[in-house]
Amino acid sequence: MARRVAGGRRYDVCALKQLEFIAYAKRAGFSLAQIQAVQDGASCGKQPALLWRDLVAKEKVAELDQVIVRAQEAKRRLVVLSRCRCRNLAECGDRLRNEAENAQKLA
Repeated sequence: MARRVAGGRRYDVCALKQLEFIAYAKRAGFSLAQIQAVQDGASCGKQPALLWRDLVAKEKVAELDQVIVRAQEAKRRLVVLSRCRCRNLAECGDRLRNEAENAQKLA
């Protein structure tokens, strides 16, 4: 818990380490609920290493695979848009729809 000193908050080393842990896990892509689940499991005596492995194996790898697929699709669409030679948006819409149909046939 933070205490007030001269109008500012002062955190002890334990609180700072917990904040660093949370920030690191957030940057790794974990939600606060997932981080809380690991903390709760660890406070019940479960090994953090096993908790992390379980969470990574069950959720994060598949989730990141989906992010990669969506990013690759967005990149392909940007390439198509960058090659646009349409005279108006109606023509552009037709062209993009055809591109999407062709991409689905190849998939």
